[in-house]
Amino acid sequence: MNRSYNCLSDLLSGDAEARDAFAQLPGYVQETIRQRGDHVCTREALLSYADKLTRGDD
Repeated sequence: MNRSYNCLSDLLSGDAEARDAFAQLPGYVQETIRQRGDHVCTREALLSYADKLTRGDD
């Protein structure tokens, strides 16, 4: 189930899989999501935004 949280902090504290995925992101991606991730309230939104930010990093 894709539970929706009020904010990124709530998502990370309430969803272990989201927290683990976030922890594995590069630091610049984590910081960008923290600063501009007002809409990141679900695990899927987190993963989608992270994917957009890391596209082309390979």
